[in-house]
Amino acid sequence: MDLPEGLGWYGIAAVFAAYAGNSLAYFNAQNPLYPALNFTGALALIVDTRAKKDWPLFALNLVWAAIAAYSLARIYF
Repeated sequence: MDLPEGLGWYGIAAVFAAYAGNSLAYFNAQNPLYPALNFTGALALIVDTRAKKDWPLFALNLVWAAIAAYSLARIYF
């Protein structure tokens, strides 16, 4: 397994953890953990999808990361 693929697996786990944690009420979207998991997961998936030249998923994760970054900024600023 190369680095981009390993990051891809982390990205999937992080985004899934954010979704599951929110859906199962372990934390809500205002908890910094939720956008942090989404942001780091999307960044990791950006690296993986760029390496694989999977442009639709690359674009999806760019938007996902931007939304998560905005959410983090709203929480902290």
